[in-house]
Amino acid sequence: MQTMLPNLQSLKAIPTTTKWRTETLKKFLLNSYFFTHHKSNLNYFFFKSCTYLINDVINKDMPKPLVIVESPTKVKTISKILGSEYIVKSSVGHIRDLPRNTKSIPAEYTKEEILWGAVKPSEFENIYVIPEDRKKVVKELRELADKAPDVYLATDDDREGEAIAYHLKEALELKKEPKRIKFNEITEPAVLNAIENPEVIDIGKFKSYEARRTLDRMIGYEISPKLRDLGGAFISTGRVQGPAIRLIVEKEEERLRFVRSKYFEIEATCKTSDIEFVANLKSVKGNRIASSKDFDKKGKKINKDREYISEKDCNEILKILNSGSAKTSKIKETPRSGKPPKPLKTTSLQSSARNNLGFQPRKTMSVAQKLYQEGLITYMRTDSIRLSEIAIKAARKYISENFTKDHLPNEPNLYGDNKNAQAAHEAIRPSGDVFTEPKELLGKYKEDSDEYKLYSLIFNVTVASQMTEAKGITKSIEIELEDGTFGPIVLGISGTTWVFGGYRDLIKDLSEKSQELPDLTEGDLIDIINSSSEEKFTTPPNRYSSTSLINKLEELGIGRPSTYVSIIESITSVFINSESSLKPRILAIAMINNFMKPYFDLYIDYEFSKLMEDELDKILESNNPEEAKVKFLEDSYSKIKKHIEGYENA
Repeated sequence: MQTMLPNLQSLKAIPTTTKWRTETLKKFLLNSYFFTHHKSNLNYFFFKSCTYLINDVINKDMPKPLVIVESPTKVKTISKILGSEYIVKSSVGHIRDLPRNTKSIPAEYTKEEILWGAVKPSEFENIYVIPEDRKKVVKELRELADKAPDVYLATDDDREGEAIAYHLKEALELKKEPKRIKFNEITEPAVLNAIENPEVIDIGKFKSYEARRTLDRMIGYEISPKLRDLGGAFISTGRVQGPAIRLIVEKEEERLRFVRSKYFEIEATCKTSDIEFVANLKSVKGNRIASSKDFDKKGKKINKDREYISEKDCNEILKILNSGSAKTSKIKETPRSGKPPKPLKTTSLQSSARNNLGFQPRKTMSVAQKLYQEGLITYMRTDSIRLSEIAIKAARKYISENFTKDHLPNEPNLYGDNKNAQAAHEAIRPSGDVFTEPKELLGKYKEDSDEYKLYSLIFNVTVASQMTEAKGITKSIEIELEDGTFGPIVLGISGTTWVFGGYRDLIKDLSEKSQELPDLTEGDLIDIINSSSEEKFTTPPNRYSSTSLINKLEELGIGRPSTYVSIIESITSVFINSESSLKPRILAIAMINNFMKPYFDLYIDYEFSKLMEDELDKILESNNPEEAKVKFLEDSYSKIKKHIEGYENA
């Protein structure tokens, strides 16, 4: 079927009987540009990727540009944005990879001729294959690409996404250079802007990814077989796995060395004429009562200015409290401010979701991926807390329309990234230049759904980050009893009254506890109704949870946001219990202390692991990424061979 392209001047005069539907005409007007060629004086229309002369004939069956994304969910979202002028298809993840086993190695190679089942020794060139379960996808995409006037590769804007784009280019045997498009959010403005401003595949980013894969393969294939001499058939190590296991083991050893110490806490139920409240023992004999912070890990008392009360002292103090009356001796009020939360990055999203929603990192990232692919949030793998100007304007607009003028700062709140941040993407936030409110999702998601809960968390933190500080007054009251043996026995109570909520009117710390404070003045008499004590013990440091281990790795500069969850999953064989308490198995302790530390200490050294990350990042920025990759891998292989020789000669 053919249709004459209407003249620009006659667009408004198209009769209602025309076969151009309203929707098509709207897309035509929005997505085309009109210009006159300065030499030929011919008038043209530019349809995103196709150019036509006015009054040319358009064949509606003509080939359409092909847009390839990784996930089927993104296909639906992007298809709605681009409309019928484009074909949008999914690669369903990676379509080429290193050989999964010896059977996958191409016939022209023998396993003896290549390193680590995947790498040619010359120039450390990786051998890539199309797995059997991906060949059907590749065949379909290749057929579509052969017919398409242009191919757009719209994979994620990170190293892995760049690798998928590169492999698509190679596997589909494209006739001309594909157009690489990137966006941080799947919204109409972002996607159309990417289509209109295509780039090329970033070879530096791909080579950095390739070096990581090769190095991981090198460490795994060279060291893990030796490691199995310990007797663990499924135990292995890697560039990031080794340091992660070491962290878990060292935390357990710290717990085993810990010596418990006993201390006491005393509280009294007090009453004034109009209110009952609980106060805690604060000091005796002029010294503050010792708490868990006043003992070291060996159980020794470390603070000379604290009173370490014994069980006998405790019982005596209870008798005095239960038989006496007291009076207020000191009332102090100090101003307090509460700072808004910082915008979310990958690790802080995981921590916040764990603390507020009970989500483990794997679940958080899975739900966030869905929200991103449906166009609701920006890209969820980022180490930046920076908000774009668009996001700041959207947040400030929401605040101005839903809160008082005092809730909106005169200037935007700006947040800086730490020195290790790559900051390739902005913080995780609701997408678009006008944020979708959580209540607008209730037609699609139930209020108790994971998607609604996580989106609400992201929305609230993002908006709250642009609100004013909370203002309050912290009031401390001291209640005193005189005693000949213990001197003044001082009870204390404190609490904060928020006089202006600021960001807290949208979001607040759910774990914050408070009780109503009595309205007292100095010298008021206080009745002590009863008192009680609790024997307590210092506790060893908590084991790492999945979330806190990821936070520690980020703090050390080891690993990157896109890999943290997979790292945890790769070491599950070395720990016991749930993801909330990672207890190492005996084999993991032996691996670190009896194998890695004596022979391969470099590969679990935190600083060396960080330096490797930095060197891998430099490949991305190099003028000659391939040369930088080869040099890095040559140096790495030279080091690891020396360690292997040392182990075998020991």
